[in-house]
Amino acid sequence: AGGHFATWLAARPKIQKNSEIYSADPIRLAGVVNLDGPPDLKGALPQEKPICGDPVITNLVGGPPADRAERWAAASPAEMLPLGVPQEFFAGRMFAAQVAPYEDAVKRTGDRGVHITAMPTASHFVFIDPQSDVWPDVMAAVKRMLKLGN
Repeated sequence: AGGHFATWLAARPKIQKNSEIYSADPIRLAGVVNLDGPPDLKGALPQEKPICGDPVITNLVGGPPADRAERWAAASPAEMLPLGVPQEFFAGRMFAAQVAPYEDAVKRTGDRGVHITAMPTASHFVFIDPQSDVWPDVMAAVKRMLKLGN
């Protein structure tokens, strides 16, 4: 859940004032590193039961998109583009299908500084494994974001 929430925190300043989760002074991130989290919650719906065994995304948001459109709009970073902060999005096989649509949406909205590393055969946990081949890339992305915050 961390990758989605990290990206959502970057998007949070765009939540509309009429939203029940609006904050007048949300945390403002200098950038975000998403390690295989879904940037588009609606796009992840077909995966929620096969991967998690339960409708975890639907439960998180409080109902299906047809019943809770305003919540889905406020919970899905892809619906709040452009985020206006640099993003590093690492995607393995779990969310590899979201790479192209998210990249297209980012380009359409004019968001800049989005770097996507797609590894369609990588397991979900390879991105947090210090012994993996991708770990140096993850650390480099985190260090770039830390420099932005200084």
